[in-house]
Amino acid sequence: LKYRFEARRRAGAGRARRPRLGKMKQPRGTTAFPAAWVALLFGVAAASAAEPAPGGTHNHRQLRQHRSHRMLNARAGSDASAAVDAPPVNDDNMLATQKAILFNEIDCQGNGTAFTSSANEFLPQFKPFVGNLWSVRMCGKGTFFFFSSPDMQTLSTLGHVTRCGKEVEKHIDHCQCVNLPEETRVLVQSISLQYC
Repeated sequence: LKYRFEARRRAGAGRARRPRLGKMKQPRGTTAFPAAWVALLFGVAAASAAEPAPGGTHNHRQLRQHRSHRMLNARAGSDASAAVDAPPVNDDNMLATQKAILFNEIDCQGNGTAFTSSANEFLPQFKPFVGNLWSVRMCGKGTFFFFSSPDMQTLSTLGHVTRCGKEVEKHIDHCQCVNLPEETRVLVQSISLQYC
């Protein structure tokens, strides 16, 4: 038996042994990174993500409301500054207005009735002029149309009185009297006022 053991020992001395995995040593210059460190780092990252942003504990809805309020305030400030910078209203930039005074006689004689918008027989003030419009005093700046139908269709246009152009005053006090043609005086059913 002693002879056999010595022979096996000598035979195995020439072969390299395989190292056992359980007894492997860590190479020098490297450090082990245990699973406990990984769990600790993940825990710190999760805690930092759960913490509120510095300066308050606003949630996303409050932050959106705050941003929208800031945008509205900025827009209101720009509108206010634009209103302050706008030039005052004068004769050059004022909105042109118009007025038509209707008469049952020529040359705008007798009693007249003023209109500042469209009218037909359904308006009580216009009933005296249905089929009986002789003249019109056009004031301001715009165009006066008269029609042979109550619904003011384009094909029923009998004529118009126009006060447009740079030379025409915008003031409602500046007027012009025009007599309607004889053949259209008894056909008028509606009128309309339009901007230039």
